[in-house]
Amino acid sequence: MLYFSAVLLNSFSILAQCKLIPYWKNIAAFEKPLFLTKAPGLTGQLFVVEQRGLIYRLDESPETKTRKIFLNLNEMVSQEGSETGLLGMAFHPRFAETKKFYVSYTTGQKKELVSHIVEMQVSDLVSMRVDESKAKELISVSQPFQNHNGGSLLFGSDGYLYFSWGDGGSGGDPLNNGQNINSLLGKIHRIDVDKSESGLPYAIPHDNPFRGKQGIRPEIFAYGLRNVWGMAFDKQSGKLWAGDVGQNATEEIDVIESGKNYGWRYYEASAVFKPEDPKPENAVPPVWEYSQKDGDKSVTGGFVYHGPSQSWDGGYVFGDFITGRIWMFHPDRKENKLLLDEQSPAVQPSCFSDVLDGRILVVDYTSGKVLELVSSGK
Repeated sequence: MLYFSAVLLNSFSILAQCKLIPYWKNIAAFEKPLFLTKAPGLTGQLFVVEQRGLIYRLDESPETKTRKIFLNLNEMVSQEGSETGLLGMAFHPRFAETKKFYVSYTTGQKKELVSHIVEMQVSDLVSMRVDESKAKELISVSQPFQNHNGGSLLFGSDGYLYFSWGDGGSGGDPLNNGQNINSLLGKIHRIDVDKSESGLPYAIPHDNPFRGKQGIRPEIFAYGLRNVWGMAFDKQSGKLWAGDVGQNATEEIDVIESGKNYGWRYYEASAVFKPEDPKPENAVPPVWEYSQKDGDKSVTGGFVYHGPSQSWDGGYVFGDFITGRIWMFHPDRKENKLLLDEQSPAVQPSCFSDVLDGRILVVDYTSGKVLELVSSGK
């Protein structure tokens, strides 16, 4: 099995000294924010997801002074655990027509923990009131442990919903869910939310890699993943990028392709983690990886930047949740460059968002603020 020989752990150069500045200057801090998005066809508004169940709607203007609660799931989602709660949100690509959106969350605690993907709907585009009577669970899975719940979800240009669930938790994937293709855990899935079949509230896309194959969950799009946190499609190439959190040595960045196996738990990034397991001959290497030796321990996946900065264009921006360091990986040159070193006070990037074209917005879990990454000269 061949891996990029250019992948050097924690190898980087400095592209430019950058800084983080508050995007909304007049808004109170959010509590444990995890995600920032917008709704197709709804101009001028952004949505911020808090881990413990609230989603806020705000005017996208940096000068706005107000925010409104869009959805309150506090009484429903898990209120304990660092990796549980309301974990993701995605609007239907034809939201102006369907009025539908989707949330990813956990309920229960510990041994009774369950991950859910639920369809919800607003009554109209003016009031944006959520009609909770129309909530419809699409799919769920029981979690054997409290961590590694994943929770990212987004729509592709194909109109299908993609979502990630982690390997089930504990440490070292003790149940080997990553390689179990009859399990929903340790995977990225792809479903058609506009149709239903076989008694399910969704359909399996005709070109899903395992559709119609015995003993394999047909929802699976890719497998062999530990705990994906942060997925994004490149708006130009259409490639799906993901950050997969490592075990105890290495963090990895993957380009996700249909039907591919990304190696966990035999591999942790490019290194063998569980040599006693059967070696997956079809495992796909990460496009980039970095070591935990300097304190970095939890990758937050970002997005491929396309904007006015020529030196940044085509680079994949991502960061580490523990140290707050932010990098940009240029896939054409296999070059990783440090944009922002550790900050004081510490920043914990829980999300990188390109909802505003040409700008890099960073959701900071610690301060509860939405920040913009800019060059130090700006």
